[in-house]
Amino acid sequence: MVILDADVTGCVDTWLHGSGPLDRGRLSLFRDLARDLDVVLPLLDDQHESEYHGRLRQLARLLLEVAS
Repeated sequence: MVILDADVTGCVDTWLHGSGPLDRGRLSLFRDLARDLDVVLPLLDDQHESEYHGRLRQLARLLLEVAS
């Protein structure tokens, strides 16, 4: 979960502070990360962790909409 979190936030940071849109490689990685969050989220037992990663998934989906 830590790596998933770091990868998503890294892509978001690149998009926010970059000089243009995400390249194809990062978009592909980001799509994979969003799918991974879809798979993992229902398996989380801790409500705080589930809420946090749910927001992370929402952020990933929103960025994909804007960046694609």
